[in-house]
Amino acid sequence: MLSQGESAPRRIKSRCGAERRYLTVRVLIIGLGRIGMGYDLEDNTGNLVLTHARAFNSHPYFSLVGGCDASEENRKNFETTYKKTSFNTPEAALASLDPELVVIATPTETHKSLVQLVLNSSNADTILCEKPLAYDVDDAEAIVSACTAKKVNLLVNYHRRYLPESRKIKAILDQNSDETSWVKGVCWYSKGLLNNGSHFLNLLQWWLGPAKSVAVVHTGNRRSVEDPEPDVMLGFDRGRIFMLAAREEDYSHYAIDLVTSDGKLAYDSGGGKIHWHKRIPDPVYPGYNILDQQGEAIHTTADQAQLQVVSQIAAMRQGEAAEICTGEEALATLKTLKKVKELI
Repeated sequence: MLSQGESAPRRIKSRCGAERRYLTVRVLIIGLGRIGMGYDLEDNTGNLVLTHARAFNSHPYFSLVGGCDASEENRKNFETTYKKTSFNTPEAALASLDPELVVIATPTETHKSLVQLVLNSSNADTILCEKPLAYDVDDAEAIVSACTAKKVNLLVNYHRRYLPESRKIKAILDQNSDETSWVKGVCWYSKGLLNNGSHFLNLLQWWLGPAKSVAVVHTGNRRSVEDPEPDVMLGFDRGRIFMLAAREEDYSHYAIDLVTSDGKLAYDSGGGKIHWHKRIPDPVYPGYNILDQQGEAIHTTADQAQLQVVSQIAAMRQGEAAEICTGEEALATLKTLKKVKELI
């Protein structure tokens, strides 16, 4: 007999055919660093949901069953905060916990081997992987192909793609999209083209379609062999976007300014402040148009970004409309970045 408000158990079959019976989707997090657990660890208000641990632990559709990290300190913090079991190896965690969804929140160079481990050593049907999917396109293609072959959902945590404000911006940009519409813009990024610049390229590709051309304006600095910081011009069907690198060593700077045939988008503080300034008739000079200076403030969910990600994944799993970033879409972003790197 179920108590009041308790959900009926879901009867599902694992990929090996065995039936599993759980009330909620069991989640394992591999990697308990900053995005895995750290960003909101010191927040006592509960207002910030910036990590996989807090997001999955907060959502009623999911059950956070454990975490994994090589760091003893991270494991202790996880067990103290979430009262869940932790492991020092992913092999032990997968064998013990029988997760349905596995989060891979480890350094980029480990993604390929960990995805393969999850596919070979568990019955998980969904993998949420941190961005970028890989440094190398061949590795990313291998990840996507392996998940496809095993019929496992591969999602990538370009979290801005999952947010309601991003969907609203896309609707605005699409509203009057025709042969006469145009877009020009500037996107500022710092801390590497692949590490953080890929966030904004992925978002721009969703808003504007595939990048048809790339040109390097300045080679810039290199944070590492894999992750340069060039200034780049991207050509889309509707216009051009310049991606310019700021210096993370001085301060973080993530922003997008889009000037379109219908108005201007100001996407500041990495999406923490967003305004749309639409085109209006000039009240002083008849026959001219200007931008509405006050603009429309678009509500942002940046403080609870990871909870928005988890909510979209829950919707997807229940067959509802959802905005997610698939492995294939993340691969397309990586292929564009490869073209940039080849020009440096």
